[in-house]
Amino acid sequence: MDIIRDLGIKEIVLPLGLAYLIIMLYFRIAKKYNIIDKPNERSSHLEPTIRGAGIIFPIMYILVGLRELTFLSDSFVLIGVFIVAAVSFIDDIKPLPNRVRIVAHLVSVLLVLWQQNLFDYNVGILVLVLILFIGILNAYNFMDGINGITGVYSLVLASTLFYITEDVKMVWLICGLLVFSYFNFRKRALCFSGDVGAVALAFIFCATILGLILSDEHWEWIFLLGIYGIDSVVTILVRLYKKENIFKAHRSHLYQLLSNELKIPQLRVSAFYGVIQLALNVVLINFMDDAPEIIYASFGVILLVYVIVRRRIKV
Repeated sequence: MDIIRDLGIKEIVLPLGLAYLIIMLYFRIAKKYNIIDKPNERSSHLEPTIRGAGIIFPIMYILVGLRELTFLSDSFVLIGVFIVAAVSFIDDIKPLPNRVRIVAHLVSVLLVLWQQNLFDYNVGILVLVLILFIGILNAYNFMDGINGITGVYSLVLASTLFYITEDVKMVWLICGLLVFSYFNFRKRALCFSGDVGAVALAFIFCATILGLILSDEHWEWIFLLGIYGIDSVVTILVRLYKKENIFKAHRSHLYQLLSNELKIPQLRVSAFYGVIQLALNVVLINFMDDAPEIIYASFGVILLVYVIVRRRIKV
């Protein structure tokens, strides 16, 4: 890839160094203002841990986005990232009413749909994309429940999107994820992403994937979120079947069952999710144009294995 060769040391060292400075500054602020995640009966951690360190992701993305901004090309996306990140960070500090978060998500997503000219499409398609987009924001946030999973999975996704789109903003995001993972991908994590990190990442990835789908008309790019999608959708269906409140906090995702019930180390589970998504991404990239049926077959096999594993876990 020409763009990789064109990226000088400065384009790697600068965002890495900046990300490190940002997260160290945030650690001081979080400790001073007690932005700490204290464990409860639903938690997968046992000790108080700094929350909200994922603020590094929207900051890195917006900074490079402003630098690369031309003719308002990504202005609405940047505004949307800022809105969802700001509201999520406030919610990390002091819980906000659901309606505030919903309105923030709705406004932010509508900005992206406007920029992508989705308002020129059929109303049904517009509503479907809107619902799916907001659903993914929440699902991605719910998947952030054990050490390392957000960092590893998002690194796989950001790296794949950089490979496909050659978007320099993904390089800065990758640097932020690497620095965050240094402090989070541990048996005893020093910090958690918080809603601000997970929701901002989901928003960035959804906006990028939507643009990718619209540019080459391959809806299959949605499978870039396939592993999280399987765990989220199946978990919702299982909870509905059990007549549980799907909006109430729980520990029913497969990654939670593997780490909490089977006592598989959290970092191993996180790495497993990332590796499986990476494998699916490789299939997507190589067979999108020539043999899409291989993509469907691969996704089907992963889904089948997921269901078998889940059914074997006694809870």
